[in-house]
Amino acid sequence: MHQSHRIQEDQARANVAIASEIGDVAATSVWLARLEGLMAGSSSSLSEQGGDALGSLNTRPLLPRHIFVCVHGIYGKPSDSDHIAAALTRTFGESAKVLQSAANTHKTHLGVRLMGTNLAIEVLDMLHSHQTHPGKDVPTNERRGDGTRLSFIGHSLGGIVARYAIVYLQAALIAYGIQPTSFTTLCTPHLGSRRPGGSLGKELWKSAVHSLMSVSFIYGQTGMELLCQDHNDTPLLELMSKPDSVFMAALKAFDHRTAVAMLQGDYIVPRASAAIQPHMPTLPRPSNHPGWQWSVAYSGFADELDTTTGSTSPTSSSSFPPPLDASSRWMADDRDQVAISLDILTGLNTVMWRRVHVHVTYAGPCLWHWLSFHTWPLGIQVPTTSKSRQFIFHVLGRMLAQDHHHQHHTMMMMRTTL
Repeated sequence: MHQSHRIQEDQARANVAIASEIGDVAATSVWLARLEGLMAGSSSSLSEQGGDALGSLNTRPLLPRHIFVCVHGIYGKPSDSDHIAAALTRTFGESAKVLQSAANTHKTHLGVRLMGTNLAIEVLDMLHSHQTHPGKDVPTNERRGDGTRLSFIGHSLGGIVARYAIVYLQAALIAYGIQPTSFTTLCTPHLGSRRPGGSLGKELWKSAVHSLMSVSFIYGQTGMELLCQDHNDTPLLELMSKPDSVFMAALKAFDHRTAVAMLQGDYIVPRASAAIQPHMPTLPRPSNHPGWQWSVAYSGFADELDTTTGSTSPTSSSSFPPPLDASSRWMADDRDQVAISLDILTGLNTVMWRRVHVHVTYAGPCLWHWLSFHTWPLGIQVPTTSKSRQFIFHVLGRMLAQDHHHQHHTMMMMRTTL
């Protein structure tokens, strides 16, 4: 039996136990079927996208030194991350593999559990379709600095889907000698999408948002999960944030975790939910020059987050505000945009997060306040003059290059303009 086949079999076996532990009945069946197929030596148990993942040993490409998995959001598609993929390819060249996930296209209403399982299978198939590097028999702790590095970039719902998927990858990553490096989310509703009540206007807005997300043919199971109304005992988002859970253990395995949030203009995912932080940081406004301007405030980085365009400034972390009342496990952020479960908030913050708050303005003759900046970090559904590609290349690209210890990134980025 080929080593990669054995790794896949061991991971499928482990995933049967994991799915059973977290109560994912459908996933348990999926992993059992995959395990049975692998044990029978059948490539048909692998996803259609992976094709004959075993193939010929001599025709498989070597596992690249840098792997990036881009995961789209609800009603998204693989091409949503085209600009990010282009920036990564431009920076890393042939040493990188950028997987723009297609496992959940047209399936984003079916729930995080199913999508996370699909994504995990897609990543496992991709790994299985490559040869491992020579010398992978040395202990993991001795090859860490020279082995393959894996990072995830999830937009919106894609960030939560990726958090679910990584629990099904851990054994394989260790066996393949792959280091989980950077886990980055862009405008991801980590704290859910519940809206706080209060005044008549807020109650009406809450009712409208919750009613829309509860419509099965629009948001389906996913909407109920984002509203934390999917389970009588423990909602999925709360389960995924428990400090001693397999989800948090998998997240902790990454060297870096980064939450990117839009300071304003994202009407889909409130800033606090994306940043996993109830308090608004202080951020200098971009200059009032005509046209599009952007700036970022950041925290949690060991070094200064530098960029050749836009502007950056460090911020300090802040404590959590008190709950809505002494007996409540829910609170509102300081903008009253999202109702936050204290259990989810405190659980997710048991690991260190780097935070990037992005402030975008347009000071031209026509204001763009009607635009949703939810997709601005992707460079899509916004004008080409919005300078979002500057952010992608000079902030996201540079950050990921530094995380991957890519030695040639600094000079190339300084020489390149968009």
